Amino acid sequence: MNKALYIEKLYSKLKDEVEFDEDVEALFTILKNMLKINPKKSMKYWVYLMEKYNLKELNHEIDFTPLTENYLLELLKYNDLEFILNLLQSLPNDNNIIIKKDFVNIFNKKSGIYQYIKKLIRKKEFTKEFEVLSFIINESKNDKWTFDTEVFLKNVIMIHLQFNKKDIHFLLKLTNLAKNDKDKALLQTLLIDYI
Repeated sequence: MNKALYIEKLYSKLKDEVEFDEDVEALFTILKNMLKINPKKSMKYWVYLMEKYNLKELNHEIDFTPLTENYLLELLKYNDLEFILNLLQSLPNDNNIIIKKDFVNIFNKKSGIYQYIKKLIRKKEFTKEFEVLSFIINESKNDKWTFDTEVFLKNVIMIHLQFNKKDIHFLLKLTNLAKNDKDKALLQTLLIDYI
């Protein structure tokens, strides 16, 4: 049996009839597996779903997290964050805003962006992490996100400390991403015990 064809048939049967949480979970499983076979088609099918369904109206009835957060985490295995944020720009504005607010919610330590950063920290991909953090901070200036750079960087530093990844030189470099001297000093106080 051809797995790609099997997956496509399942997608065709479910894509226009999302009514329950289990429908979303099934579509996530389909798109996640399709990413391994044909990433472009998987993204095209995901965009179709994000254009078809109004998340603002349906979020109270259906949990779209598997598609709005978990799928993006899977997509980050194939593309960088900038690509994903650009992909979101192609969506209807309401869905774009909702997905960004959920995925890049710096006040929710379980949000997609923190999950992605944790993965980079575990793999000790500090150069990539620094690029991602810089990009997010710069992007937050251009977008209408609710964003606090100091809170974001504090949470990232705390993840490093919790994972016992205490490269002080790197963590001090992260504190320099803060907007002003006061925020830099606040972040640097987190590191006093490790210097």
